[in-house]
Amino acid sequence: MDSQQLARMFEYIKEKDIKLHSLLIVRNGYLVTEAYFEPYSPSTYHQMASMTKSVIDILVGMAIDKGYIKSADEPLLSFFPKRAVANVDTSKQAITLKHLLSLSSGLSCIDRLGSDQEVQQSKDWVQFMLDLPMSDAPGTHFSYCTGAVHLLSAVIQETTGMTARDFANEQLFKPLGIAQVPMARWGSDPQGITTGGFGLQLLPRDMAKLGYLYLNQGQWAGKQIASSDWVTISTKQHSMWEEQNRAYGYLWWLYPAQGYYSAMGLGGQQIHVVPQSNLVVVFTSALNPNAEDYLDRLLNDYIMPSVKANTALPANPGAAAQLESQIQKIQPVRRAVPPLPPIALRVSGKTYALEHNSLNWQKLSLAFHAGGDVASLTIDSSGEVAIGLDNVFRVTEIPGLRPTAMRGHWEGADTFIIEGMSLGNPAESKLEMMFTGDEIRVTLEDVVFGGMKVNLHGTSQD
Repeated sequence: MDSQQLARMFEYIKEKDIKLHSLLIVRNGYLVTEAYFEPYSPSTYHQMASMTKSVIDILVGMAIDKGYIKSADEPLLSFFPKRAVANVDTSKQAITLKHLLSLSSGLSCIDRLGSDQEVQQSKDWVQFMLDLPMSDAPGTHFSYCTGAVHLLSAVIQETTGMTARDFANEQLFKPLGIAQVPMARWGSDPQGITTGGFGLQLLPRDMAKLGYLYLNQGQWAGKQIASSDWVTISTKQHSMWEEQNRAYGYLWWLYPAQGYYSAMGLGGQQIHVVPQSNLVVVFTSALNPNAEDYLDRLLNDYIMPSVKANTALPANPGAAAQLESQIQKIQPVRRAVPPLPPIALRVSGKTYALEHNSLNWQKLSLAFHAGGDVASLTIDSSGEVAIGLDNVFRVTEIPGLRPTAMRGHWEGADTFIIEGMSLGNPAESKLEMMFTGDEIRVTLEDVVFGGMKVNLHGTSQD
């Protein structure tokens, strides 16, 4: 691979300020490039979002290989004989596992119309999905429906006697050397069925292993973990999202013109497998869906063209050094902390009682130290969260929650801005605090996905 081409890619990432968390490139079984963007590191578990769907595909194939499920042609309703299902007709009876795998079940379910939220707000997710009316004959129309993949998780549990998470830990993750996934990193519905369409958290290297498993037709370290036939059938076209002219296999997106297939998750979580180049690429990111095209450009305009030969290129130490230099340049630069404005020390340590708000925050406090490069924020009784004042995020471990990273700066004489994130999630927030006398006004917004801003008002108790 051409190191100069990859170096130009990192220049482009910096120029466009693409909010990546990690970027991994594996070629011929070697980790060619591995970059983490502060405050992320190789040990940060990351939310995979809908990439979880592709893991469910692997597990269904393994359940078939091991005889728990006869085939993908088995009728869906046959796995739930004890459930009374509404809206049963010949179309619903004709739904098979392959229709769920290809997101062409015909059930009246489209995520962008809110069906995914309705499922998650119901008391019994599986029953909710089974009861839905039909909108199309099975196999005739692609419909992006997360609930349909949750039904596959339920089928895995019904047939194997294990949750999809436990089945994955035993049959998939363990052979690949992926650490056991606890419930905290792959949750369940109210009935204890592992969430099928989202929720799994893995390390970026773990994600690369999943891509590499499929690149090698289900083999890992000389052992057949998943069947080659299942890999082949999963990555050929079974449906088409006509609105976007995108081909779909079994819970994998297909790009036949470009020669690769992909696991895709909201916010720019992606695994790309490029068989013709023996290549696997992993992105984790915090990108608005409208900005995810940046990742297409990184893959198609930089990474794939950097593949020059099937054997080693002549050594080019200068290009390798250039690549390493560009990777370093993407990290935030530690800056001198400007002098604190007078108001900083006046408000430092004060507790502000907040009026009733949608976040249910009751009080908050900021603390500053003259000459220091770290401030701290305390909300209710959550404990102090560190805030870097030198342009570098500080990470705070919070028991029972994901680590939190924050950095902040003063804007003008009375407004403090905090950039924050829960590590491993694509959302990032901006917290703006304006101080006037004994009052504080706070505005919180999601800078990745947008939505309504939350405004809070409080008064000093001190």
